[in-house]
Amino acid sequence: MQKVSGHRAQWVFFGCGLAAFVALAACGSETTTAGSAGPNTVGAGPASVGSTHSAVTSSTGSGTGGDGGMGGAGGSEPMNVCGNGKIEVSEECDDKNSANGDGCSNSCQVEKGYDCDGEPSMCKPTEPVTYTVGPGIAAVLKYGLYDGSLESMECISVMVPDTGHDDIQWVQATLGIDHDHIGELIIKVRSPKLTVTTLMNLPGYAEMVDDGFMASGGDSSNLDMNYPVLFDDDAVNDAEQMGDGLWAWNEVCKDDNKCAWSPNAGAGPGTGLKDFKGESPVGAWRVCVGDALFDHFGQVDMVSLTILAW
Repeated sequence: MQKVSGHRAQWVFFGCGLAAFVALAACGSETTTAGSAGPNTVGAGPASVGSTHSAVTSSTGSGTGGDGGMGGAGGSEPMNVCGNGKIEVSEECDDKNSANGDGCSNSCQVEKGYDCDGEPSMCKPTEPVTYTVGPGIAAVLKYGLYDGSLESMECISVMVPDTGHDDIQWVQATLGIDHDHIGELIIKVRSPKLTVTTLMNLPGYAEMVDDGFMASGGDSSNLDMNYPVLFDDDAVNDAEQMGDGLWAWNEVCKDDNKCAWSPNAGAGPGTGLKDFKGESPVGAWRVCVGDALFDHFGQVDMVSLTILAW
């Protein structure tokens, strides 16, 4: 029997060990391959243990992931707080209370007949505004030419700006006129909406038609531009009676202390200054004075309109 040397015996032993390691590795590979055989369907068929491990390659556990968190709710616009003293979106005022009837309502809207300003809002009743042309305009009357139309009268334009109030409650008209026979005069007012009303029509004369024809003169007293006459629906004195009781050399207002008159249209259009109620005051007004006879001279020195609008 041939003796194997020690050195050679070591190489034989190493070679057998290496062969055994390769064989063992090969067996392990076959076991894994058998477990992963199939078409990559999770839980398809009895061999579920191997297929589960093969399908979930990025997880070492068998549990499922938790549901994703929900995003936060989007922000909403802040609610208006009426009564906090601050004017916010959709509010016209805020007087730091929730009461009605004080100018700023419980929904923070400006109430009719009031004006509000500031934060907290201070509200007060709306006041009338006076718009004046003159004195000193010296508009000479078209004496003897009146035929019932505005074109035959001397008209003064009064411009009223937009103040945010478009609902007329009442109107007053004041005129400073020089004339020495008021019974020949006609006074009319036209609004921006073209509504015409007659304030005075030949006082002391009962005209049948508004055409300026006079069989005889009306009242013979005078008007002085330094003593303007006011027309107001609530005045006690009737414009048809203007000058009544005065002598021909006397002047209305100055000598009888009757300076406020309620309109009387006579045969002319309109029923008074109340005809303008509910209209917008904004725009060009016309205050017109006509003269029906040729024998007396006159002029308009000043006109004004006082308007309360909400």
